[in-house]
Order: sequence, then C-alpha cells, then structure tokens
Amino acid sequence: MSEFSLPPLAVGYDERWVHIPLNGDLGEWARKATADYAAAHGGNKRQIRALPEGAGQIARGGTEAAMALVLIPVAAEGIRAIVRFCPIDMSLVGQDDDAWSALIGKLTPDSPWEEPAEVTEMTTKAGPCRRIIHRPVDGEGDTRAVIEHAAYAWLFPQYAAGMLMMTSFINLAEAGRWRSALDELASAVKLKQAP
Repeated sequence: MSEFSLPPLAVGYDERWVHIPLNGDLGEWARKATADYAAAHGGNKRQIRALPEGAGQIARGGTEAAMALVLIPVAAEGIRAIVRFCPIDMSLVGQDDDAWSALIGKLTPDSPWEEPAEVTEMTTKAGPCRRIIHRPVDGEGDTRAVIEHAAYAWLFPQYAAGMLMMTSFINLAEAGRWRSALDELASAVKLKQAP
C-alpha cells in the first residue's frame, strides 16, 4: 500500500474564476487580483476589491485546502461560489475496491428525513470523477431551508489519496445556475506529468 502524498493537480479555468492563494499577504494579492479583474472586465476597483478580500478570508478558513478558486463572473453580481480542493488520506477512508463507496459515504451522512445524495459519474482529464450533490434540510419546524453541497471526488491510488472539489449554495436556483460552471471546472482538472 502506498503512503499518502498530495496528488500533483493542475486546474484549467477561464476568466470567471480567480485563484486564491492560501498563504502570503492577502491584502497584496487582493490589490493585484482587483487590478487584473478590472482590466479584464471593467468596473469600479473599490467595489471589486471587497470581493477577492472577502473570498480570500473565507477560503483560508475552515478545512485544509490545497487550492481555492472563487467564481466571480460579473462583479456587480458578486461572488457566486468559492471552491476548495481538499486532499483526502485514503488510509482514513479505505483503499480497497469499495473506496468510492467509502468516500461517498463520508460525504453523504444517512439521514432518514433527507433525500439521498445524487451521485453522477464523470470523465475528467484527471480520470474518473464522481459528482455528489447533497441537499440537507436546515432548521426546525415550519422554517426549514434546503441548501446544496456540491462535491467532486477523485481517487488517486498511486498517491494513496483522494481529492475533493467542494462548494455549497444556500439558494437552489443559484446552485442550478452555476452547476455547469462547476462541471466545466471539474472536467479541466488533470494530473501534472512528472518531469
């Protein structure tokens, strides 16, 4: 059995996405990202700057991520999604023939009052991928909200690793609107070739 190591991924993305560095000077990066975005899309730099600054703060919090991207197709509409790429040590999940089931099971807790997760197989440049859409119900009584968690999962046995590309939406209409952008991003994920 291999020892866990971070898969060397490369992600191709278009001008709707902005790469968020997970370390370094956030303010300096936000200034540069704002200038680049304004040059490509136009708009008021002062208003635009709040978008990468806020996205950077969110992306740097929470789970251990190897990479983060923010979806800002039109500055006036604001941030549409923050996507984190998080590695998984498969020794903690399982590396046998049931690795997919074990990984998907960790992402979709079994709750009798919720719909089962939608799992769709996809082909990407990095190999087989599973898109997992989970819509848990949040709240109690008559005031319940349905949110959507979208995760794209890859297994890389040669690295004893999995990789998750994850985001969440609090609005199901927005989730539906931007799912194709997430699918395109996942399709562009590939393993870097060794030099």
